[in-house]
Amino acid sequence: MSSSGTYVIMGDSDDSYDFSALSLFTEKLSEGYDLVMGNRFSGGIKPDAMPFLHRYLGNPVLSFMGRVLFHIPIQDFHCDLRGFRRSAYEQWGVTATGMEFASEMVVKAALCRHSLCEVPTILYPDGRERHPY
Repeated sequence: MSSSGTYVIMGDSDDSYDFSALSLFTEKLSEGYDLVMGNRFSGGIKPDAMPFLHRYLGNPVLSFMGRVLFHIPIQDFHCDLRGFRRSAYEQWGVTATGMEFASEMVVKAALCRHSLCEVPTILYPDGRERHPY
């Protein structure tokens, strides 16, 4: 990781998250949490922001599996807006480079017995003018 800060907040850069509304993330990190996940289901999903199958099947099923298999109290494993302590991240040994990165980060943080929490996050429709490659 090339960050030199104490905290890292990462998210999609397609205008689907409001980066001016990060105070809940920094507050939770300041309280001592190692990983703070956004939760789009508690914060709100705007119309056309998430495909139907992702919203009602994919994400809920995969998050449920993670909760059951790893005893992790996270409801939205795949929210791409998250904050974490850089020092904690370095201990997790995350190696994935694709979509599995999201799950691996949460699972490895839990396996290292680091503290995790969620904060409500609003998901907006993708703001790109063209589809990604």
